[in-house]
Amino acid sequence: MFFQKKKILVVDDDQGMLKIIEARLKHANFDVELAQNGEEAMDAMSKKPPKLVLLDIVMPGMDGFQVLEMMKKSRKTKSIPVIMITSKADDQAVQRAITMGARDYIVKPFSPSVMLEKVRKEIGSR
Repeated sequence: MFFQKKKILVVDDDQGMLKIIEARLKHANFDVELAQNGEEAMDAMSKKPPKLVLLDIVMPGMDGFQVLEMMKKSRKTKSIPVIMITSKADDQAVQRAITMGARDYIVKPFSPSVMLEKVRKEIGSR
């Protein structure tokens, strides 16, 4: 039987962070697509929606909150689960993200194994 890897879109303006997350997800047998800003993320999702989006908040141009808002307004992307991965650790940012529709919130620096556990929880059964 053919097994298709589940695609995860990782959105972060930090190249080093993208590489760390990409390596960990690929090692766990996920298909990974990278975007360095909100515009790239929306473009990637319009072509082929991923099973999950890992989304940074603090990015130049369109920030993660704006990306999340656009995703939730679009029929094509509104049901894609989003986990925020960000250095914004304040309660207000966490509450805003969850209220806007994010499924989970990971504060940088984070444990790669905790990230993987949250990813699997979100898309393990999809």
